[in-house]
Amino acid sequence: MTRCLVLGAGLLGGHVARQLADSGHEVDVFSRGFNPWFNRTRREGIGIYPGEIETDTHLLCELIGAADCIVHLASSSRPPAAAIAPVADLEQTLRPALTVMQCVSQAAGPKLFLTCSSGGTVYGQPCELPTPESHPFQPLTPYAITHVALEHYLEFFRRAHGLESIVLRFANVYGPGEVGRGGQGVIGTWLRQVALGEPPVVLGDLTVSRDFVYVEDAARAVTASIESGRPGAAYNVGSNTTTALLDLLELVRVATGADLDPAIAAPIESSDCPVIATTLLDTSLITDHVGWTASVPLAAGIDEAWRWMTEEWLSDHDVASAYAASRASTA
Repeated sequence: MTRCLVLGAGLLGGHVARQLADSGHEVDVFSRGFNPWFNRTRREGIGIYPGEIETDTHLLCELIGAADCIVHLASSSRPPAAAIAPVADLEQTLRPALTVMQCVSQAAGPKLFLTCSSGGTVYGQPCELPTPESHPFQPLTPYAITHVALEHYLEFFRRAHGLESIVLRFANVYGPGEVGRGGQGVIGTWLRQVALGEPPVVLGDLTVSRDFVYVEDAARAVTASIESGRPGAAYNVGSNTTTALLDLLELVRVATGADLDPAIAAPIESSDCPVIATTLLDTSLITDHVGWTASVPLAAGIDEAWRWMTEEWLSDHDVASAYAASRASTA
């Protein structure tokens, strides 16, 4: 059993905390906010510590000192916002990450530090599909540049301070708890729009193809990396498949039963540009090292995300009446 500190209780952080606790680890969570899925499903025994990395550093360092493993998932970085305000994105992403790295490197006792990076953007327009971890960094946007810089800083702390670390480069994570706000998460965005009786908004080209990984599969990858990953490694975490947005829209139609008439909108200036045509991560390295592979098919994952959206999220946010009215009007 390992004492784990999860920083950030968003979509992935909430599932990671629950997965680690279910696997028998002691878990503390430090976060300024808590995902609605996590609030509903948090098991007894998980320590909850509301706080901000930038202002509650004393508490943060105390929690780090007590932990064997720190999983850094606290980031508010979003591609559109990063393009509009790259300085703010740097301050909101790199500064907290560096604060955490410094606290970990100065703490007594051995620590394992895991952090998330963006497998969908750090490689840029990939020269190889599936794309392996050895592919050169080719960041095309401020969002991607920030994540590449984070990995370089982590390498500095590993080399200069002996920080044992693992980087996980995630594909597009989706599932229960994703509500599609902030310009990220097409599956959660479309499901929320359909649930509220709105047409799903399509930005740009439906032939664009993405690697989508179910959030519980992604959380299992974190747990497996803590238990048997190799410090110093970077692992891709994806589904081993890629899906065109046109096909994704059809999966959403089947899951929701809605007669979709999507609203087409041109990409806004702040969206990722140039658009990466296809993302597909090579996950053979994490399979070889820790035995992890994705197991939830996209259709099944969307079904579960839709169930959560309609049975739990709507009631939690007092919009059930709007949903019922919209369904009645289309019956």
